[in-house]
Amino acid sequence: MIDERLQEYIRYIVSRGDGYPRQHEETESYAALLESRGFTCEIDDAGNVRASRGTPTWLFCAHMDNIEGCPGYDDKCGIGIIAHLAGATDLPVRVLWTAEEEVGQLGARAIEKEWFDGLRGALVLDRRGDSDLVTRIGKVALCSMEMGRTLVDLWGQHGLQYDPCDGRMSDAYILARHLPTINLSVGFHEEHTKREWCDFEATTKAYHAAKLLLESAVTWE
Repeated sequence: MIDERLQEYIRYIVSRGDGYPRQHEETESYAALLESRGFTCEIDDAGNVRASRGTPTWLFCAHMDNIEGCPGYDDKCGIGIIAHLAGATDLPVRVLWTAEEEVGQLGARAIEKEWFDGLRGALVLDRRGDSDLVTRIGKVALCSMEMGRTLVDLWGQHGLQYDPCDGRMSDAYILARHLPTINLSVGFHEEHTKREWCDFEATTKAYHAAKLLLESAVTWE
């Protein structure tokens, strides 16, 4: 079942057309949204929105920019999931909304390693389709096999099926230099084209998966 409020918000931020080129005014609106939901926020020199609430152990990440001329579901789906989750729960979480992912992950590359201290994992919400759990990009493992299996089992117990797979370049590749990372399908299709579209059932599924991750005390050591 589609979460209608989530769908409405994603369609709204897509309709604004923000994201290409980076627009500081829109970046400030994203930060203000998180601040209104109890987060401490900053916009860094690279244009990233960094935010934290409570004492988090998980980082949730999506990128704010999109390819020129495309609708922008890649990655407004990820932005929308995190924004919706921030308002639906008061659980601790750290958020990173990156700038310039589409031109070489420049925002993610600008994050200093100390910022990741205290975190045990990162969930990137920036994958096409409805059931991919990206645990590897080429020859680079983003996380351990045990972590991937643990999350597949967690979500499977709640009827959310995801399959570990190989992915392509994204912010996940950069974050994995600092902590175990996965990239989850969020429902967009035909990204980087004018035909780009969104399966909101898959987006809703990813929202529930992210929420379960925060609510559970999963371990994989």
